[in-house]
Amino acid sequence: MTTPIYDSDEHRHSLWAEARELWRYRDLLVVPVTRNIKTRFKRSALGVAWTMLNPLPAMLAPALVFSALFESRVPHYPVY
Repeated sequence: MTTPIYDSDEHRHSLWAEARELWRYRDLLVVPVTRNIKTRFKRSALGVAWTMLNPLPAMLAPALVFSALFESRVPHYPVY
């Protein structure tokens, strides 16, 4: 009786083949994610836009503190 040996190089595909396969089965990821987002924010006033608006105060508070209070001289500081 021989022991089966797995060789990972045997099944190696090119990057383009992997990308094509991911694109082929993209609905397996897109459909559940969109359904989850829609059901999660269905009853909120802003809906899905709330996911984008919610982090804004968390970004603006440090930006205002470091630029105004500490007089930061770094150009375009909020981008960092």
